[in-house]
Amino acid sequence: MKIPAKLDVYKLFSALGIFILGLEFLAIILALLGFFYWPILAIYIFCGFIFLIYIGSTKLQNYTKVQKYKKYNCHPREGGDPFPHHLVSTLDSRLRGNDSKIQLFSVSLISILFIIFLSSSAEPTVFSGRDQGSFSEAAIRLSQNHRLEFETPTSKEFFKIYGPGTALNFPGFNYTTDGKLITHFSIGYIAWLAIFYSLFGLNGLAIANGILFFLFLISFFLL
Repeated sequence: MKIPAKLDVYKLFSALGIFILGLEFLAIILALLGFFYWPILAIYIFCGFIFLIYIGSTKLQNYTKVQKYKKYNCHPREGGDPFPHHLVSTLDSRLRGNDSKIQLFSVSLISILFIIFLSSSAEPTVFSGRDQGSFSEAAIRLSQNHRLEFETPTSKEFFKIYGPGTALNFPGFNYTTDGKLITHFSIGYIAWLAIFYSLFGLNGLAIANGILFFLFLISFFLL
C-alpha cells in the first residue's frame, strides 16, 4: 500500500515565495527593457495561481487518503490481521504534522486580518514624505509610461537650466542626457509597487506593502 507524501507547510510556503520572487524579477526585467505592461504580469499571476491551486489540491487529496488509511487502521482486516505496524508509525508521524498546519493557517488568518485593519486606516498617497513620494511617483510613472524614464513640461524647463545630473527640483530623480527623469533609487521596490498600481490603482500601493508585511510575519513564524 502506497503512503502519500507528507504535506510540508514549508514546501508550500517556499512555493509561494518562489512565485512572488518570479513575479518581482519579471517586473524588474520588464522595467529595464522599457516594456512594462500589466497584461504580461497578469498572465504570470494567473498561471502562478493555477499552479499553486493544483499543488494545494494535490496535497489535500493526499491528506484525505492518509485520514482514510488511519480510519482503516482502527479496524482489523479480514482474517483478524492488524494493520501493519510500520505503516501505522509512518501514518502517525505524518498526522502529527497537522497541528503545525492548523497553527500556520491560524497565524495566516490573523496576519491577514491585522494587515487589512492597518491598510484600511492608511491613506496610500504620494504625499506621505519625500522618499516615499519618490518611490510612489517612480512606480506610477513606470506603470503609466511602461518605462522608467519620463518627462513633464516642468521638468523640460528645469533641464534647460541644470542639464544632466541630479534633478534638484525633483527629489529622488536624475536627469538623463536627453532631459528625461529617472529614479536614482533601486528599482526592485519601485517595480513591486508598479505591479499592483497597474492592477489596482492607488490602492495597489497598500496591497503591495501588505503582501510584503504578510510574508515577513509568516517567515518569522516559520523560523
